Amino acid sequence: MASKRAKLVVPFRVWGRQVDEEPVVVASTADIDAALQSACKLGTISVTDFDGNLRQDSTVFSEDTPLRVFSHQDLEQFLQDRGAENLEKWLKEPPAQSGRTPLQILLWLCSGIRVIPTTSGDPAFSALLASWPSWKKEHMFWAQLDLDIDQFLVRSTQLAGTCFMHAAAVVQHYLVVLHTGVPTHVRVDIPTFIQTNYRGEELNAYLRDQGGLALPFLERIAKQYLETESFDLNVREKSAPVLGNLIKEAFLSYGPGLVSAFWADPTFLKGASAVPGVFHTESVDTTSPDGAWHAMVLLGVREDPQLGLLFLLQNWWAGRDLIEVSLAYMARAKARVVFVATPLSQIPVAARVNAFHTVSACDQHATCDPRTY
Repeated sequence: MASKRAKLVVPFRVWGRQVDEEPVVVASTADIDAALQSACKLGTISVTDFDGNLRQDSTVFSEDTPLRVFSHQDLEQFLQDRGAENLEKWLKEPPAQSGRTPLQILLWLCSGIRVIPTTSGDPAFSALLASWPSWKKEHMFWAQLDLDIDQFLVRSTQLAGTCFMHAAAVVQHYLVVLHTGVPTHVRVDIPTFIQTNYRGEELNAYLRDQGGLALPFLERIAKQYLETESFDLNVREKSAPVLGNLIKEAFLSYGPGLVSAFWADPTFLKGASAVPGVFHTESVDTTSPDGAWHAMVLLGVREDPQLGLLFLLQNWWAGRDLIEVSLAYMARAKARVVFVATPLSQIPVAARVNAFHTVSACDQHATCDPRTY
């Protein structure tokens, strides 16, 4: 197979030090396996373990694409510098509910792995919306913006239990664009933020894939207290229409909403709805041990004559960037919708911004389990 420019970029300078070895030049995924097994000295680590979402047999690395890898000592030092549990403990730690082990999360975190969007490989956001013809510009938070949506809408794919981080970072980004009218793709770089700010038990919890709360994380990356309007749909379903009208009014006033505390049951996790990506009348099993709390972003609101209020949500799972839900379904999922009333005009420099946090190569993988990334 002929070489082509790699999509994956694995920056090595991630916490201020560098190994003595020269960069490892790879030409195939088999070479990545060998490089990781050799340099990490942690036993058998396949590239699937390293990041199963990004493994593609068709991906070939060109000779000018260096891949730097981590030794046992490097990973141990990373943890020690941050007051986290030692590496030997993490090697023995069982997988989290997501199926991902702390070692896999640690390797992803340290590598800061990115997929740089390409015109041929990553569908533009406008192309995604084209498959949702019922959703017009007037239904979306950018209705009053005279901008090309591909200049500011962003796609992200979570690689661990970080849905609350993605939701907060994307809401922050969209609010800055909304309030400034300046299109950009720059947003908080989540791996860098974790490397820089997480210490001790907080880092331990992250490596155990324990998730977190979206609004506190948004205030953390915004570096300020935020005035908000919050609507808790964990109510009796017949009371939901009253809240639905308030949510619509807040959406028109404040823009995109932060959807959190959304119970994703097995049907939702598997995308097993009657119409792909659409959840209107489906039940929600709030007692299933295989469900999980989830966070997304509210992009649009519209009225349907038969179904009532509908929401378009942005999600972080492979091939499922957009999900349409009814108000009734949101109530059954016990969701909370938060709107930020405080105008946001910038992303603080201290939050470490980076334009390349989209990891969408896994869109090609039909077997991706959304709970594992």
